[in-house]
Amino acid sequence: MSDYACRRLVGRTALITGGASGIGLASARRLAAEGANVVIADMDASAGEAAAAEVGGTFVRANVTSPEDNANMYKVDRKSTRLNSSHANISYAVFCLKKKK
Repeated sequence: MSDYACRRLVGRTALITGGASGIGLASARRLAAEGANVVIADMDASAGEAAAAEVGGTFVRANVTSPEDNANMYKVDRKSTRLNSSHANISYAVFCLKKKK
């Protein structure tokens, strides 16, 4: 694979709900490997922090059924992946919902 293909997402931000495990974590790994700034949103804070550390991203604790949490997880700065007040900086969003047990 060419270097361009491997780094084509540099400067882009990907928000991944359910990113602390399973297909969400796999998506986070792949997007980070291609250069994206990754924001992992999940209800499990310890797994979310670990996943974000693994991919060099940011963790946001969020329950996707909460309107407040939804608004907060979209407040991301594209360049630094820090939370801010803009909703327009997400380049990609991946939604991986977990089944209720």
